[in-house]
Amino acid sequence: MSNAHTVRPELFGREDSAPAKTSVTDLRPIFPAVSARLFESAQLRCRWTSATSELTTEFLAATNPDTVLCRVVERVRELSDSDRVWVATSPDSDVPADEVTELVITQWAGAGAQHGRRIPVTGPVAEAFRGSASVTMPAVGEIGLFGDGPVLVLPLHTGATALGVVAATRGGGQPPYPSEMAEWCGRFTGQAALALHLARAQQRLRELDVFADRDRIARDLHDHVIQRVFAIGLSLQGAIGRTHHADVRRQLCDAVDDLQEVITDIRSSVYDLHAGPHRTRLRQRLIDIVRQQTEHSDMQVMTQFSGPLDAVPAELADHTEAVVQETISNAVRHSHADILTITVIIDDALTITVEDNGTGIPSDLSPSGLSNLAARARNAGGHFDHCPATRPGPHGPGTRTTWNAPMP
Repeated sequence: MSNAHTVRPELFGREDSAPAKTSVTDLRPIFPAVSARLFESAQLRCRWTSATSELTTEFLAATNPDTVLCRVVERVRELSDSDRVWVATSPDSDVPADEVTELVITQWAGAGAQHGRRIPVTGPVAEAFRGSASVTMPAVGEIGLFGDGPVLVLPLHTGATALGVVAATRGGGQPPYPSEMAEWCGRFTGQAALALHLARAQQRLRELDVFADRDRIARDLHDHVIQRVFAIGLSLQGAIGRTHHADVRRQLCDAVDDLQEVITDIRSSVYDLHAGPHRTRLRQRLIDIVRQQTEHSDMQVMTQFSGPLDAVPAELADHTEAVVQETISNAVRHSHADILTITVIIDDALTITVEDNGTGIPSDLSPSGLSNLAARARNAGGHFDHCPATRPGPHGPGTRTTWNAPMP
């Protein structure tokens, strides 16, 4: 019977232990560095995640989109260690990205703000706007917009809709944006784009509700209020023929005229209710011009509007503003009038009549203003003329100017 011996296998022999110990000792300094990088990465992830959560909460709280975009550029600047961050958006998000030629800077964080600046869709801006990935560059060379250091341009996209770009810049001599930073910035701006898209959709829904209310009010004014006022006017007209007192007849006639003006004002209000939400109505712009031109004058000013002013196309509306401003300016400076009346009527043509009871057009008045008005009328296919007022005033014959152009 033979003796059995158990053999214990050894992975390392004695001669291998010394090099192994030396290798472990050499790796010891690496472990803290690796841990620090992992900790720093975890912190960065936590900060970006928190910022994204705050952003979503603000949008869901129905905060104004512009206010939240302002918050976006501030957070990106803070978390990406950037000197400047700005957002440039497309003027019309419904236009395909490949047809957009310029963007407008709407938000800016940092020095040298350039709100409202239009930038061409070229270079890194085009690459980010028409693509779907971030663009990092050591420098662009356009110091006024991008600075003289590293640049990070991020798309502001929601699926197939390109809303704009977010650009972050650092000063010269600063390190470039690492890929991890670009990735987190991209995720954050992606969430910002989605939230902005949803906020705009909610805003459009609210506008539709407002339009529905406006339509209802306009129908009520047209179908009920105007008809009732008109019926009252007819009743008063019938009473005029049944009275023999001159004072009563005159008062009734004045009341009928006043009711007709009320009907005209109501119709103008109905037209205004159908105006678009993103433009200042022509009627309001004209009222602002009248107020600005006459606020330091002692004249009694009356304005009358008739017809759908907001149906006037943009070019003709520009002519209208210029004509009203020029004629009122002439009256305030030269007429010495007590009463000034501005009437704007829209039917088949646009007619602007400005009348005062002053001294009339002075002989030494520069012809440039009147010739400009005549030139505008010719360019619009209309005409311009001036004559003494319908009723002379206490200081002279007064002046009546009429500017006319056909509606398209």
